[in-house]
Amino acid sequence: MKTLKNNKNAILLFSLGILTGFLINVVLSEISHQKILEDIEALEEEMFIQVLTPINCTSSSQLNEYQGCENLYGYTSDGWEDNNQNCNDQWIEFEFSEPVAVEFVVMQNYAYEGLKAQKDSIKYFELIFKTENGENVFEETLQNTTDSQWFDTLQIEKSRFVRLNVISSYDTLGVETCHLQSIDFYGYNG
Repeated sequence: MKTLKNNKNAILLFSLGILTGFLINVVLSEISHQKILEDIEALEEEMFIQVLTPINCTSSSQLNEYQGCENLYGYTSDGWEDNNQNCNDQWIEFEFSEPVAVEFVVMQNYAYEGLKAQKDSIKYFELIFKTENGENVFEETLQNTTDSQWFDTLQIEKSRFVRLNVISSYDTLGVETCHLQSIDFYGYNG
């Protein structure tokens, strides 16, 4: 009788141990699942590409008070124009409120076909991303068109300052003014 009672106790303890282990596994799995979901939600919030709007800009020159670099991201129809420098040694530097990772840039030389004969447009340019570890340089060519143009920059390091250097232009005979209609930065904040 004692062995039967000991066997019942052993079976009961064994069953209780399995049940406890199962419950602990369920609880730990739920905690782990919740943690994974929280991590995924945090990553998703960070991973949405968005328009990165500068808080300030400076340029080597501008034609007048209406043709400043802030027009490039202020969504006005005026754009930026240099002060009759024919795109020579011209630059625009953009400042962001916090370091940003720029995935791609969309630029437009001019918005209207008629401007082709009136203004020089940027041909070859470089973007310099100023990071804590130095500078990352991205070089590209804008087509001589009214279309917006997309350039993948794929910047991994974040930067607060991005400088656009104009290297050359599509020289229009008799035109001295360099023009850029718009520039939009897309990527991730902070």
